[in-house]
Amino acid sequence: MKVDPERNIIMHVFIPTLGRPHNQKTLANLPKSYQEDAFLVVQSHEAKMYAEYNQKMNFLVLPEHIKTITPTREFIREWCSTQNVKKAIMLDDDLEFYVRKSNQDWHLRVPKPSEVKSMLLWVEQLLDDYAHVGVSGREGNNYMKNRITYNCRYMRLLAYRVRDWNECVYHTEIMEDFDINLQLLLKGKPSAVIYHYAQGQNQTNAPGGCSTWRTHELHERNANLLADLYPDVVKTRKKENKTGGEFGTRTEVTIQWKKAFQIGKRKCIQS
Repeated sequence: MKVDPERNIIMHVFIPTLGRPHNQKTLANLPKSYQEDAFLVVQSHEAKMYAEYNQKMNFLVLPEHIKTITPTREFIREWCSTQNVKKAIMLDDDLEFYVRKSNQDWHLRVPKPSEVKSMLLWVEQLLDDYAHVGVSGREGNNYMKNRITYNCRYMRLLAYRVRDWNECVYHTEIMEDFDINLQLLLKGKPSAVIYHYAQGQNQTNAPGGCSTWRTHELHERNANLLADLYPDVVKTRKKENKTGGEFGTRTEVTIQWKKAFQIGKRKCIQS
């Protein structure tokens, strides 16, 4: 792995991807040094096709039996453990990045490559002090005044200190990011989420990725499972939005993230 001389910490970058060999939006939006370091994580039946389109990339090829996102993340974690990786970040493959216009103006603009690099360096540095780190979604970013906040929702960009990640168990087939977030909070391990920057997708459930296998039944089953696993902090609800195709109306979860951390903190004090 090549290491940028300005990067004091080596954080391995993983982009799980499916059905999009010629359209790697996240990869294209990373600074050059991170592009060179990143791993595309691909299913075995697509490995040759991806290699043809992305000849200079590093690849992790999944075992043949892995076809969905949760075992993909488990495979990445196992690989990190065997390679003695200390910090890891996983990004959805269709992300765009944004930055606030200033500390006083919370409107978002497209960042320069150097600013995306600063965002990723910030994530790396925060992993010194926090077990899990995220970057705000574009949606609702302007509701948060501070450049960074703690113990709240993060998605699509998931950064973990591997030793803490290893303490968790994956229970769900999807919404696995929420599952791990809650487990870490309930262990009394706070998260840090950067709001000075943001990330987002143009469309929910766009062709490729999880859209190839995710169904309403699967989604609802796992939303209900999260509520069963964490009844003190998770409730289900119906959600409607204008994008997302058939997933425009679906069962979603409402999660009390800060309450989860307070429960975990109390448990740590009592023990």
